Amino acid sequence: MANALKKLGVRKGDVWRCTLPQCVEAAISMLACAKIGAVHSVVYAGFSVRALADRIHDANAEILITADGTFRRER
Repeated sequence: MANALKKLGVRKGDVWRCTLPQCVEAAISMLACAKIGAVHSVVYAGFSVRALADRIHDANAEILITADGTFRRER
């Protein structure tokens, strides 16, 4: 994941936001960005679209890692 992010241009000091549900990909993305030296901030995915946009903009986030869905309790 760290190498994939580097290929996308993520560098040390870049700010990124994470709006992933509780899944293994959330931990992997946080560890990958920590390895690169990027600054991460987790945003609660239950916010409205406008509230998410405001928080992403306020942090000057250059990267957003998200998911369109996940399984929970095998559902």
